[in-house]
Amino acid sequence: MRAFLISFLFLLFSYSNAYTQADFTLLTWNIRDFGKTKDEQEIARMTDIVKEYDILAIQEVVAGYGGSQAVAKLAASLNRTGQQWDYAVSDPTKSPKYKTERYAYLWKRSKAKLIGRPWLEKTLQEVVYREPYMARFLIKNKEVVVMNYHARKYNDQPEQEVKQFKKMYFQNYRTAPFIIAGDFNLKDRHTVFFPLKKAGFDFVVENEPTTLKRKCDTKGKMRNHPIDNLFYSPGITCINGFVVNPIRGCFDLENFRGLSDHLPVVARFRID
Repeated sequence: MRAFLISFLFLLFSYSNAYTQADFTLLTWNIRDFGKTKDEQEIARMTDIVKEYDILAIQEVVAGYGGSQAVAKLAASLNRTGQQWDYAVSDPTKSPKYKTERYAYLWKRSKAKLIGRPWLEKTLQEVVYREPYMARFLIKNKEVVVMNYHARKYNDQPEQEVKQFKKMYFQNYRTAPFIIAGDFNLKDRHTVFFPLKKAGFDFVVENEPTTLKRKCDTKGKMRNHPIDNLFYSPGITCINGFVVNPIRGCFDLENFRGLSDHLPVVARFRID
């Protein structure tokens, strides 16, 4: 009986301790043309997809006022689910013509606290089409830096952008755990990621397609290219991660593409 009681108390302590760790979920999603064209039904469907997660990193927010309004509508919808959410929207990126966008973060107040204000990474402004949107979050007294990034298209050589990240990280951000969330427009196996991998970075998912075909192929497959991901530094443990696929079947594909032609990627992290 005494041995049983000791074992029970140990398990109870372990269970309680697991929930005091600095763990959190982070979802990244390229929501195509996220602006005034998204109606209430689409905002409601987005809410159902993302409401379980703690921090959201959104790419391809429309640069005009409609983009900021759409993010505010999503935050308001999330607040109606019973949790309190905050959000931040970037200024338009300093981009070539027709490449300008905004980014957004949304987060649960109960899980994460924003440190200062997010900012566009000006050190990369001259070498990328859309400079990343940076934020510092506090998770149970532990800091993490998130980099929200949308690369130029695959035929515009996005590797020329990604190869700048190692220098930026080591010069400015290596003192805190660091996550790059976004649409890389490159496969995770591309050689341009090797320098960061040698420095201890890793991807949450490997060779998992995240973009959507216009229609299912003859085998019923609806996904195309593995280009959206979460790339994380030493100092963070990825407990699990996966591509979120809420599409109900091939009959639902066209309807979902009204939201986006990308699927979200999510991970549960623990800050070491």
